[in-house]
Amino acid sequence: MEKKLTYYISGYKIELISDFPERLEKMLYGFSPFVIQPKTGNQSPAVYPPIMQFVINESQSLSHIGYPETEDEMVHTFAIEEGKCTLRKCGKKYNFTIIQDGDRRLPLVLDMEQGSSLVNCTCGPASALSPDNLKFALWIAFGFVAIPNGTVALHSSVIICNNRAILFLGESGTGKSTHTKLWLEHIPGSRLLNDDSPVVRIEYDGTNQPVPFVYESPWSGKGLCHVNERYPVAALVRLQ
Repeated sequence: MEKKLTYYISGYKIELISDFPERLEKMLYGFSPFVIQPKTGNQSPAVYPPIMQFVINESQSLSHIGYPETEDEMVHTFAIEEGKCTLRKCGKKYNFTIIQDGDRRLPLVLDMEQGSSLVNCTCGPASALSPDNLKFALWIAFGFVAIPNGTVALHSSVIICNNRAILFLGESGTGKSTHTKLWLEHIPGSRLLNDDSPVVRIEYDGTNQPVPFVYESPWSGKGLCHVNERYPVAALVRLQ
């Protein structure tokens, strides 16, 4: 019987639905602080429908897992630490596939559609599912459903100082983590919020003016700063 895990990320409700929730909880170790919704000035997200329902289906038969090969549907292909990724588009529908370690027997496939909160995830045997690949797939799916809501996960490192956030952005190797480390060593009162992918969300103040806020997320990289907090953005610093 399918069971539901509920998380609150950047003020949104996220539901993970599967037949093996206990195993998922152990794999998604950084998600536990996000079971409880953050304290914000907005209405509780618990009263709203989920922004994403991520349904995970385990398939023992590879014939049930599609691999679209049409070149004109290809959007992007790239490698991550534990697999090769492809993103394809057909109309309003998108297919995102991770082939773990180049082994087509260990796939993870997302089927998503513009305007829909439902994301179908099909994987091979759950016992062989990579926790890192699952977290990356959730990051991709969250970005897909959140962007139309003025919310985006950014590859950056974030320092909190005087209750405001400074985000350092740039390609890998340009010094994001080095900059945050220097702040921690030399700027009193500063602390690390996220060292990989915080979430920036546009909210509105009492005069209906847009204000960017940064939220901690479960995707925190090597910093492992898993706290469900939110701060106004003071600056975004682009490193080159």
